[in-house]
Amino acid sequence: MLLDYGFLDTSSNNAAYNMVAQQLLGKRRIVEGIGSGYLMSESDRLRSMEQLNLTTLEDDMNLLKEETDSSIIAAYNYRIGVKNALSKFDATS
Repeated sequence: MLLDYGFLDTSSNNAAYNMVAQQLLGKRRIVEGIGSGYLMSESDRLRSMEQLNLTTLEDDMNLLKEETDSSIIAAYNYRIGVKNALSKFDATS
């Protein structure tokens, strides 16, 4: 269950992607919605990470280049943004 803050991220500092990455790593509480104030459950985090790991960052970049549907482009950009943020947090852990 990835939260969709990344779709809102048009900033140069990728703050929303960083927020999602921290939630996936269990380092940040959910900010809005039904789970507001709670950490993502471990099972949700694991399922989300498993789905992200089905493709590499390079795979996603290549798929993005080939896509013309704006909704799918947004989804690939989201995956890429979250993966980039996760790699940054993994490097600093």
